[in-house]
Amino acid sequence: MDSSGLKTHCKGAWVVIRFHKPQQKRDFKKVHLFVDLVSKKILNCVMTKGAASDHKQVKRLLKGCRWIRVDIILGDTGYDTRECFHEITQFGALPGIPVRRNAVTKGYGCPSRRQAVVAQHQNYALWKHQMQYSMRCVVESIFSGIKRRFGESLFSIKERFRKVEMWLRSVLRNVLIYPR
Repeated sequence: MDSSGLKTHCKGAWVVIRFHKPQQKRDFKKVHLFVDLVSKKILNCVMTKGAASDHKQVKRLLKGCRWIRVDIILGDTGYDTRECFHEITQFGALPGIPVRRNAVTKGYGCPSRRQAVVAQHQNYALWKHQMQYSMRCVVESIFSGIKRRFGESLFSIKERFRKVEMWLRSVLRNVLIYPR
């Protein structure tokens, strides 16, 4: 799982160039994706405000994927919270999330995070190999492909239509890679 931002206003580029006036609105939306790394399909897509934090969307992302069995869930350090580790463990998967450098080995009610902290402090390279953390580049390439194919900005004006537009982009991307 990972997230990336999409612009909401693509108009006004000519005004910026011609009249040398900066664009006033710099709003963006954040798209959180849950991706199957084997088939490279988008399993769930959630759109939030631009300032929304990644770790608060884990429950929503996993709720939409109860129909699939997942062994390991990979994420970046933005998901390094006890709540994320707890949600992923309840989902029945191993959390493949790198912890902060100054992480304490005390569990504080989350044994899965404690195990991850201990394993990463002992041998980080071995932990990366066991969790197949190098596969996280697939999610980054999916975001890159979506932005190259469909553009970096959303065309809809209303919030509910922006959510529908992003959902349609993810479905269309899955359809386009289906023969592979």
